Amino acid sequence: NQEQSQGLKKFLDHGGVLYLLPILNPDGYSRDQRHNLNGKDLNRDFDLIPERVRNFTQPETRTLVQYLEHDITANQLNLKLTMDYHCCIGALLYPWSYTSSEIPAEDLAKHRKIGEIMQSHLKGYPHGTTKDILGYYARGTSKDYYYAQFGALAFTFEGARGREDKKFPEHTQMWDEIFTHLVDTN
Repeated sequence: NQEQSQGLKKFLDHGGVLYLLPILNPDGYSRDQRHNLNGKDLNRDFDLIPERVRNFTQPETRTLVQYLEHDITANQLNLKLTMDYHCCIGALLYPWSYTSSEIPAEDLAKHRKIGEIMQSHLKGYPHGTTKDILGYYARGTSKDYYYAQFGALAFTFEGARGREDKKFPEHTQMWDEIFTHLVDTN
């Protein structure tokens, strides 16, 4: 629907770039498990910059980050927002995942705004840190890496198991509003 894609069009017309990576862990996906063939959870294989913990031990995460860092640098891009889609509870998570410390208030407000946009389209989905929503800490997540390395608004979207495929229109509308918001607040 052309009306529903105005935010994306506006984003692209203003020089926005969109990276889409359907599946980072095809081996785990095909076997319906978290770990790759090497037995590593790729969701925990990102550098934890604030703690000076080096990861990227697996070819999947290492190749992704090398490509992004090269492309961002070579093309003088600014990574504005990242969102990994995961399963299974219906929520939006943002940094920090590994500690109870909060990100700076200005950045927290920006993350919460995206959470509010998500909630306006996906009713009943909460947003917050991994500890707030899931009740535990997670070290080496992509959202913590993207936030620390690039200053990006960084999220993990936890889709509701068995229901997300029926909410494609809501996701499309959510993304359209997010793209509009990114352009309007730039």
